[in-house]
Amino acid sequence: MTAPATGSSSKSKMLLVAVVVSVIAGGITGFATSYALSPARPAAQDRTFYLFTSVLDFDEANASLAFGTDVPHDYFTPDRITVDKGDRVTIRYYNAEDEPENHTFTMNYSKYSFDYTVQFHQKQDVVFTADVAGVFAFECTLHQPTMTGYLAVLG
Repeated sequence: MTAPATGSSSKSKMLLVAVVVSVIAGGITGFATSYALSPARPAAQDRTFYLFTSVLDFDEANASLAFGTDVPHDYFTPDRITVDKGDRVTIRYYNAEDEPENHTFTMNYSKYSFDYTVQFHQKQDVVFTADVAGVFAFECTLHQPTMTGYLAVLG
């Protein structure tokens, strides 16, 4: 009879423990290094944007006939707003229409939910804290599909 080889079994267990400890230590070191070297998030800022109604120069009636649907000539200027997560945002929306026409500023999201009607030559301030990251559409519900813009919240 031969005696069990306990020496090689304990060496295998010791090697397995060393590998597991090395993997855990390497993971912790990698995480700590990436955290320490990652760029700091910018501090929250107060940001004000000026948003205007604008008119495309084309015949709305003829375009609607050509496409078989209403094609309004209105759009937002600018149509993209970018902020950092945590920023306090004011969008100062001006109805700069040449003709007496109303517009809306509408967003339908759980965190960003606004529905303002802006009368001819009036303005509306939309104030909020950008605390949910993502890309969110805003629109004038009276002039779709051309009057749509996007709020990008980075973070």
